[in-house]
Amino acid sequence: MSRRRIQLVLLCEDRQQEAFLRRFFRAAGLGSREMRVEKCSAGGAGAAEQWVRSRYAPEVRRLRSFAHVARGLVVAIDADMMGIQAREHQLAGALKGEGLKPRGKTERILHVIPERNIETWLHYLRGNNVDAATEYPKMTRERDCAPMANELKAMCDGGGLRKPAPPSLERACKEYRTRLA
Repeated sequence: MSRRRIQLVLLCEDRQQEAFLRRFFRAAGLGSREMRVEKCSAGGAGAAEQWVRSRYAPEVRRLRSFAHVARGLVVAIDADMMGIQAREHQLAGALKGEGLKPRGKTERILHVIPERNIETWLHYLRGNNVDAATEYPKMTRERDCAPMANELKAMCDGGGLRKPAPPSLERACKEYRTRLA
């Protein structure tokens, strides 16, 4: 009996991030069984982003170990009102706190940091203009994000997003192309 080979670990704050990333990577050719999802099940303000940060270093350690089978790690954490650089600094601090080296320029670790949150990206991918200050509504059913995930995959593969694009989405698309594609 052969063990399934995990290609990608998705570390997510919530079900919407999970649904979006699963569908994006399905469009990239990965099957559901090739992805392992770790997501926060706790609620409350700040709990989800704290949970992602607490799981980041152990997942990076696993990815870097020779025994681990995954070929990539995708970390999804909302910028909220902090900004992308502040979240990047927190993730770097999580590695440093565990005695791990910083994320290397070519490591297969993708940071997905939507500014303000994933709903901003979804609103943009529906054809709307967005800004980081506005809080956009959540989807009724998380799985309904499939057309937006497919749209983003097509735009990332095509080399550019529709203007004006959220800078955080442009950044994530560029990281995807250089780190995982």
